[in-house]
Amino acid sequence: MKQLAVGLSVLILAAGCGGGGGADPCRLVRVENDRDADGTPDDVATVTYSADGLTARTETDLGANGVTDMIRTEIRDTQGRLVREEEDQDADGLVDLTRTSTHDAAGNLARRETDSAAGTDIRVFTYNAAGRETRAEYDFDGDGTFDAADTFVRDAAGALMRIEGDDGLDGTVERVTTFAYAGPTTTEEFDIDNDGDPDRTEVRTVDPDGRLLREAIDGTGDGIIDFTFLYAYDARGNRVREEYDGNADGTVDQIRISAYDGRGNLVLERLDTDADGTDDAVTAFLHECP
Repeated sequence: MKQLAVGLSVLILAAGCGGGGGADPCRLVRVENDRDADGTPDDVATVTYSADGLTARTETDLGANGVTDMIRTEIRDTQGRLVREEEDQDADGLVDLTRTSTHDAAGNLARRETDSAAGTDIRVFTYNAAGRETRAEYDFDGDGTFDAADTFVRDAAGALMRIEGDDGLDGTVERVTTFAYAGPTTTEEFDIDNDGDPDRTEVRTVDPDGRLLREAIDGTGDGIIDFTFLYAYDARGNRVREEYDGNADGTVDQIRISAYDGRGNLVLERLDTDADGTDDAVTAFLHECP
């Protein structure tokens, strides 16, 4: 059941929950997830806001039975940046997880700390004068000592070329991610053991406006594409269609259709899990506009 709650949270974030996220002052207030497309919501999430709009509280009702199963609170600063998150994962009135974020003078995320029953996780991020990330350090157990780090290597123009991961902070690179660019296409290779052979490759192609058009994934690093995604957009740049080909054989296996209102707010998402032309799940988003 928790996975469904997380899924609803992702949908809410995609639809623009939290305030301060865009020029349109409309706010998401309700999400209804119909998991079998029978016309009856199976899960419902409602979002309420503080008077200043900086705090958003999402109550998720799994099963749409009128009982809240999970509560998530997001607090933003006056610049719209997320500074605190709280999760009451069983809606018993006790916060099970908190996450605090701090930003540097330029507005970049500088530190993120997560506290839960599992312990404390701290992540610190460093940027160059141009505001591009150069290093991320991780303290997975909150003991004040970093356990791992990623170093971001860029070319003279600032393009990201390589990420080097040192998992023990012993000066040895254990993981490497490399980036190659060819016009509108970016190839990202993941070498999780730094043996020189990629273990996963992702190829992304964008349109002239930078919108993602295609993703091709080689999940095993054998040089063969395993699955692909294709994306289409409306005249306003909203993503309206996603096609998933689960075995890269040229046949679409799943289709996601998104619809927007006249102000560009996501209002409906239809999922056809077997690409047979029939909706298998439908999610509706209700916004409050001035």
